[in-house]
Amino acid sequence: FNFDVGANIRNNLFETLSLELIAGIQSSIAQNLRLYETRVVLNNIRVTETANDNTVNVLIDLSVPELNIQDIIKIEIARTR
Repeated sequence: FNFDVGANIRNNLFETLSLELIAGIQSSIAQNLRLYETRVVLNNIRVTETANDNTVNVLIDLSVPELNIQDIIKIEIARTR
């Protein structure tokens, strides 16, 4: 296991979602995809918050041209008790 690999967006779960935080999450995801999965073409990353429950939703729209694949990955990061 390598702690340096990954976007580490869970650390932002309890932060107030601001434009700067959204940009940071998007940048971290994009950077990790460029470094560790060079076949992927990133089309869009959308970060939203579910009101009042500290849930961060991430939609990653990507494609893998050499495999003729296009997909949207949905990630929900929520606080649990």
